[in-house]
Amino acid sequence: MFLYWGACARLCSVSTLWLVRQIHARVVRVGVSLTFWVPTTLIHCYASNKDVVSGRKVFDEMPIRNSVTRNAMLTGYCSQSKKVKDFAFEALSLLRTCWLMFVGVKPTDTTMVCVLSASSQLGVLEFGACVHGYREDNLHA
Repeated sequence: MFLYWGACARLCSVSTLWLVRQIHARVVRVGVSLTFWVPTTLIHCYASNKDVVSGRKVFDEMPIRNSVTRNAMLTGYCSQSKKVKDFAFEALSLLRTCWLMFVGVKPTDTTMVCVLSASSQLGVLEFGACVHGYREDNLHA
């Protein structure tokens, strides 16, 4: 498992989408457990290589998700330079789904930055102001 995790982590800094897909296929073929590190790194690699759709597929297939995996997906959506509004909408939709599923889980600072970025990209400044207010109210909580 650590071999694949290390390989995926190194690929994130190199723009080689075909290699990310090869590693992903190998992980699936070998049957490496997709519980946390490997799929989270794959999500990041796909997003870094401008393939958020494949990253979302990995995210959806994960049996267990936590704030790190959600933030990897949100950051992936918010870091895209093409179809910005589509991906910003997907980021907010994912955030809404996560908050509904995990009542009581507080968003991290990374989550807040992604949400504010998506809000500004969509031009929903009122929502961004609400997020900012929420963050200010819960800063020391």
